[in-house]
Amino acid sequence: MDPEVNTIQHLLIQVSAINKKYEKIAEITGENFNIFKVLKKTTNEVQTHSAVLTELLNPKGTHGQGNEFLKKFVELLQEKIPTGREGEKLIELEFSANSVHVVVSEFWIDYKTDSTGGKIDILLKDKNGKHIIIENKIKAGDQEKQLLRYHNYDSTAPLIYLTLDGRDPSGYSTGEKQSLKEKLI
Repeated sequence: MDPEVNTIQHLLIQVSAINKKYEKIAEITGENFNIFKVLKKTTNEVQTHSAVLTELLNPKGTHGQGNEFLKKFVELLQEKIPTGREGEKLIELEFSANSVHVVVSEFWIDYKTDSTGGKIDILLKDKNGKHIIIENKIKAGDQEKQLLRYHNYDSTAPLIYLTLDGRDPSGYSTGEKQSLKEKLI
């Protein structure tokens, strides 16, 4: 038998064994369970994904964990965003349960124009007026200058663009502003 064919067969046998092991681990851990799929809501952005995210980030949420999820979320963001001058953190929210207000399901900021307005999917706001803006894209396409309009609502707020596949927003949504693209998380 050709040694090259033998090597390929051996490699395929090893890959198959590894794949079976990962399938068994997924079965044991329940890794493949997806409540959104069970409920046939995998693409319902506003009433499912944004609602769940908001509930988890809300210190007064029914999860009973206080501000723990919000703190972890902000810590993850701080790792992704470079610090300002002299190590200043660019994302800071007051974490007490009484200081953070979470708004979800299309927080209306104003009538839509070329540079302002629209509805923000998730807005985190603390008692000091600091914001974190989250645009949640499940299957919807980018809207014209959508992220630019949200940036103009609060240019100091971190703007998070969530997608299923981690893709970057289009220039259509950012208004082709390179500085805005660089600021997005």
